[in-house]
Amino acid sequence: MKNTFGSALALTIFGESHGRAIGAVLDGMAAGVPVDESFLAACMDKRRARGDGLSTPRVEADNVQLLSGVVNGHTTGTAIALMIENQNTRSGDSIALLAIARTLGTNSSWENGERMDNWDDVTLWEEGMAGYTPEKNGRVKYARFFMFNTKEELPFEVQYLTAADELNFYSNVNAFLKDLTTGEHITKLTQLKRLTIAAYGLVSLDKNFTALKNLEFLDLSSNNFQKIPDEINPTNFPKLLTDSVAETTVRVVE
Repeated sequence: MKNTFGSALALTIFGESHGRAIGAVLDGMAAGVPVDESFLAACMDKRRARGDGLSTPRVEADNVQLLSGVVNGHTTGTAIALMIENQNTRSGDSIALLAIARTLGTNSSWENGERMDNWDDVTLWEEGMAGYTPEKNGRVKYARFFMFNTKEELPFEVQYLTAADELNFYSNVNAFLKDLTTGEHITKLTQLKRLTIAAYGLVSLDKNFTALKNLEFLDLSSNNFQKIPDEINPTNFPKLLTDSVAETTVRVVE
């Protein structure tokens, strides 16, 4: 999908609501045009969600940062880049989970209007848990996606579950007929300690899969590998526990 609009005055938008930020680049604006940042802030304040039950549950300040193209309240003639950081990462986690479930085609009962605390197959970080830090509070620690039907790699939204230490993907319909790869997005979660991608229909791992060096447990069972992937070895995954190595199972198709 094209994200640039216009020619003489071109606007390019970027980002997703569950990502780190959204923003835009406006190119073609003449120099010397006044920019009233306080007026822009007031307009953004009118449209932001307030957690009143009438809009999205994400409550954020929507502060616009002008990164370039504006100096001393006037345009410079260069491209104007602006960005709004997404600060409500817990709500971002919920949106990512819903997007992953929708893309995979699971029969999940998760609902955006319900607290994640009540969602099945999801565990949130709480004080007292091993590995807990204040910035993880209320974010997704564990999630399971079960009984789905996809012909694609793992959805790109998985990369936004940056506080998770365990993810489980299990039971793709007719997995034995499929020849899929993990895709690159799961490899961005270098903090993961436990990962299951079982009965998915995998025949290969992404070239960056070895970035998951913090894994202590890995289950790739019931997939369609012709041989054990070369990437699975102690050098690439030094933290796989001795007892866990035996559980790092890979089904090889004869």
